Amino acid sequence: MIRITPQPLPTGTNDVFVVTEEVTRKRAEMMLASSPGNRKCTRVDVYVKQMREGKWKLVPDCIGIDEEGRLLNGHNRLEAVIKADATVKMLVAYNIKRADMAMIDIGKMRTPGDILAFAFDNIDNYNNIAATVRLLVPYYRNNCEGLSARDTRLVTGADIADFVAANQDEIVALRFPHRIPFSPSAIMAACFVFNRIDVFDSGQFMECLKNSYNPYDGFPIKTLEKALVNLGARNDNNRIAAFAKAIKAWNFWRQNKACKQLKWLDSEPFPKPI
Repeated sequence: MIRITPQPLPTGTNDVFVVTEEVTRKRAEMMLASSPGNRKCTRVDVYVKQMREGKWKLVPDCIGIDEEGRLLNGHNRLEAVIKADATVKMLVAYNIKRADMAMIDIGKMRTPGDILAFAFDNIDNYNNIAATVRLLVPYYRNNCEGLSARDTRLVTGADIADFVAANQDEIVALRFPHRIPFSPSAIMAACFVFNRIDVFDSGQFMECLKNSYNPYDGFPIKTLEKALVNLGARNDNNRIAAFAKAIKAWNFWRQNKACKQLKWLDSEPFPKPI
């Protein structure tokens, strides 16, 4: 992967420092090539117009390069340099800690998925992971004893990034299955919890759900599949209901008990997995 270094290179420091650079089309292409990802660029044409009309000014909002020489911030401006085929002066900040990306909010609001895409290059499905962790953060905050839509709305992007950082191996191990009839985030939140109890059983449970396995009438995992189909809209309340019903199905399955219907009301205690 391309590593971006300052021009010229200051020596003897690992601290954040800022230099003024003449950013050419070639330099912009190199910087963008170093980036592991970004949210959709939305202001490119605005910047292109300014550059072509000679109205682009040196502003204090820096192009950001992390401690490994990868682009963090400034994708719109660099895309504009390429599209305008311009050379402009820009401030470039080096050695920004990628883990601090959760604190950066410039231009269009960064989603939790955007934050994870910048902060972690060893996970996939950033948006699904963010939605999964949005359920897990309050679940564990509440000592696995309760979960509400209000709890999930209070979870910040920084909370999600911190949880992923603290549990990276477990997050990386999650595999989002296809053919799940409802929001995968709710099911993968349950999978995360089940993995902590028994990784092998958790894998078997998810395989049965993915393959619509139905060996007998009242098989709990097939009953869960039917319950997910009937949940309706993907909103916070229904995601929590899917999470709770997955735990109930897991408990029936682990006890080799049949279950022809799964119910959960937000007024009842949140189920505890066995």
